[in-house]
Amino acid sequence: MDFKVISDQVLGWLVTNGIRIGIILILTFVALRVAQLVTRRVKAEIKESGRHGEEEALKRANTLGTLVGYVLTTTVLVLAGVMMLGQVGVKIGPILAAAGVVG
Repeated sequence: MDFKVISDQVLGWLVTNGIRIGIILILTFVALRVAQLVTRRVKAEIKESGRHGEEEALKRANTLGTLVGYVLTTTVLVLAGVMMLGQVGVKIGPILAAAGVVG
């Protein structure tokens, strides 16, 4: 193969799919930041709902806040990963079908 042909193909892929993957990464970063803000808000709400200074309310807030954070982070990362796989050329239909059966 000629170097010009290969470089044209790579450049064409970067212009189309590369930009889309970049957008997915940027939106993933934004979504993870939003997830952190939501997690902090959940912790604050749970702490405020308990009696002032109650140690159990603080423990509950930390546990539930951490759980919410992990769930949101995992969801965002899995969705971003599946979207990027689709841009690379992997068929995501079977992945979604398997997720539907499991979930």
